[in-house]
Amino acid sequence: MEFNKLVIERFDLIFQKNVHVVEQFRNYVKIKMGNLVITVSRDEREASNSIYIGSKESSLYPLNENVLRGVFNSALKIDYVTPEAFVNNLVAFFAAEGNALIAGNTDALKKVEKYVDKVSNEYTTELIDKQNLDAANKAWEEGNYKDFINYLDKTDRQRLPSSYELKYKIAHQKLK
Repeated sequence: MEFNKLVIERFDLIFQKNVHVVEQFRNYVKIKMGNLVITVSRDEREASNSIYIGSKESSLYPLNENVLRGVFNSALKIDYVTPEAFVNNLVAFFAAEGNALIAGNTDALKKVEKYVDKVSNEYTTELIDKQNLDAANKAWEEGNYKDFINYLDKTDRQRLPSSYELKYKIAHQKLK
């Protein structure tokens, strides 16, 4: 069965005929249910499935196993599974732990938004710290102690190995 038809058929059961399909293609379905917007898609090239959820007034946020576990304490598998398992597990999720989402509970959706934003911010901070650390290492190798100190000051120095604290002190001494 084509992915879009599979999604619509199985979701219709759980959403009790309240599914309004806004847009669909062979591997993509966009559904509205009251204020809730859900997009479900399949990428054949990568053999991956995805679901995004949000409201008409907000952005769409990804639902993946980390979100299911972190927000709803659900152990259902939706990452790296077959399209059938993906859709069946989503239906099981919306019938149980995720029922608050389809019931229109805005608090449940806000928890998803907050969790996804938190994970995104942590990831961005990690990337910036890594870039600053790489630049600090380069500055150290070049003997540019002022830049070394500036780059380390932009990171969370307490999370760095103790060798960086020693280099930090040495750099300060070299600049005196």
